Amino acid sequence: MGKREKFIYNIQTLRFEKVEISWLTIASRALTFLSSAVFTAFLFSIVLYKYFPSPKEKILLQEIEVMKTHYDKVVGDLQTINEEMKHLNERDAYAYRTIFGMNPVDENVWEGGVGGHDEFLSLRDLKHGGASIIHALEKVRKLKHKMVVQSKSLDTIINLANAKENMLASLPSIKPVRSDKLSKMVGLLSGFGYRIHPVYKVPRMHYGLDFTAPKGTPIQATGDGVVKKAEYHSGLW
Repeated sequence: MGKREKFIYNIQTLRFEKVEISWLTIASRALTFLSSAVFTAFLFSIVLYKYFPSPKEKILLQEIEVMKTHYDKVVGDLQTINEEMKHLNERDAYAYRTIFGMNPVDENVWEGGVGGHDEFLSLRDLKHGGASIIHALEKVRKLKHKMVVQSKSLDTIINLANAKENMLASLPSIKPVRSDKLSKMVGLLSGFGYRIHPVYKVPRMHYGLDFTAPKGTPIQATGDGVVKKAEYHSGLW
């Protein structure tokens, strides 16, 4: 059976005439049909991808949800650690002010801004996850900086504590002679400060403490130190 032919009735000639379709019209119709088919297929693919993901896509979507849950937990943990570091900084400042009478670590040093190039520049081009990754990495960077500052501060505190310990150990804290070995009661001993000189009978500064005891009475160190000089005085000082 041959191809179907179309005829139209010409009212002027009163005859049926064969309709001739040009190749341009055929090509235009074919192109229109092809474009419609492609567009329909594209819309169908979008709907299919959105509402009917493939098995592999389902697995990837599940993994993304798991990663998002863990990411949120990591960010929360970083926030908790940062709060703990803040408490450490407050206790650190308390030690400097109260124990050593010094100024604590400067707040600007503690926060530690970073200048120069943008270390997260390559991540800013990621439209979907870039901002979240940068947010987490900035928290990690700040936390690492605070840990370094805190470590150096603790080293300083330890050195100050050792120096203070040595100083406190060197302060006289006991009498060099036991009270029961003294020739006079403690209240009758000649102490530091101005007094009436026992020989000259005039006010003079007394730069020591007198502990009267029999010759050979054992003495004890009142604090850490080194004996640099031992002399005999006639008692006129």
